[in-house]
Amino acid sequence: MKAALHLFNLTIEPAPDGQSVSLEQDLGGHRHRVSLHVSQVRALADLMDLDAGERERLRRALLRSWEMATHLNRALRVTADLGHEDLDFEVGRAIELVDFLAFICADFDDQYGPLPQVQEPVEPSKNSIGNLFTGGSKQ
Repeated sequence: MKAALHLFNLTIEPAPDGQSVSLEQDLGGHRHRVSLHVSQVRALADLMDLDAGERERLRRALLRSWEMATHLNRALRVTADLGHEDLDFEVGRAIELVDFLAFICADFDDQYGPLPQVQEPVEPSKNSIGNLFTGGSKQ
């Protein structure tokens, strides 16, 4: 259990059950005490918009994660399409991650605009593939 917090003439003390908090204030020799349930404390925080910064940070982190997963998915698919590795399992996991993050971030478009569209990998030309894997430099 956390210790009581003392702010000027106000004492904030968590209840032993962890589901409520007591506020006690001394005003001119008169002690006033109020107990608030955790849901009431959350409602106050929402009313005062106290956790707006944390929500903003979480939204940005999720959107960045979704963007990174999209890039990973694209890179894995290009590598697998070139025939270098059998990455079916990894590509499948990357697709799941991109889909999951897109689902979570779908409601953020009102704050940040529409979600970027996932682009399909571009098929490299046969000439560029051949040039990549030719041995050594031409003399």
